[in-house]
Amino acid sequence: MYAKFSAFLSEGFDVCLCLLDYPREDLCDQSSWGGAERGFVRAARKTGTKGAVLATFSDTITESVAARLMQDGVALLAGVDAGLAGIRAAVEVGAAWSRPPGRPLLANPGRHRPGAVRVLDEAESKNLLSRFGVPVPAARVVSSPGEAAAAADELGYPIVVKALGVAHKTEVGAVRLGLDNAGEVSAAVAQMADLAASYLIEKMIDGVVAELIVGVARDEQFGPYLLVGSGGILVEIIKDSASVLIPTTRQQVVQALGRLKCAPLFDGFRGAPPADLHAAADVVLAVAELVEHDPASIVELDINPLLLLADGRGAVAADTLVSLKVKAEKGK
Repeated sequence: MYAKFSAFLSEGFDVCLCLLDYPREDLCDQSSWGGAERGFVRAARKTGTKGAVLATFSDTITESVAARLMQDGVALLAGVDAGLAGIRAAVEVGAAWSRPPGRPLLANPGRHRPGAVRVLDEAESKNLLSRFGVPVPAARVVSSPGEAAAAADELGYPIVVKALGVAHKTEVGAVRLGLDNAGEVSAAVAQMADLAASYLIEKMIDGVVAELIVGVARDEQFGPYLLVGSGGILVEIIKDSASVLIPTTRQQVVQALGRLKCAPLFDGFRGAPPADLHAAADVVLAVAELVEHDPASIVELDINPLLLLADGRGAVAADTLVSLKVKAEKGK
């Protein structure tokens, strides 16, 4: 028995398990298991391999058996289910200990700081995000139908027109999609004349594989953190999101995206190409960097939707909203 155990335990495993269903000590003779137990213990000691004993019926293992095994350096894990769960937990703890120390969470200096809030319009929001590496559609800000038509010709069709400084654009008719010529663009701006004084003319993005939302929320204890989830009209329907503490890593971001209900879309769904998950992670990390740059200033930040294109084609922030705390002037 010892020779067989030694051959098995010499294969370099992290831990070796031996299933020994001891009979009840008060009713049965346990000596039949003595050879197997001693052989396993000796083999574990000689090979230097961590050993553990499992039993299908853990209630038949007495304290004397447990004490003997532990004295010999072999763990007693009792029931199979509990034992395997314990091994899994040990693996996860060991993996966590082996990782380099993470950076400390962001402080929350703006948690109780009062002050005025400025809501950026969409052009300003996208300008801020683009400075931190978030891709946004090619666009121009205009103030008249004629300027809109010229900008559209320059950008190329199809075009999206948005009235700037208007919340809930869809509900009030402040956005028009898929415009194919200068006449449609100038007419759309003319129809929005009573809603805004300036307009965002954007190149429309095609080839979308999936839509995400990337946002910033604030917790009283942890300060600002990120939210990622299903974007577009799905946000309020399926309530699919995951939280990411700041600072974060690419691995943590990808893991959070993989937990979403919409994750099957990333691998290509029903013949669609796989999504550019690498580009999506880049955007989330860019938003994290923006928050780290000045954690107290971000009151609200939403990218919805973040358009994921086919793998290798990137991701684009189609709609954005950013609110900032206004810094008080010195001496006031």
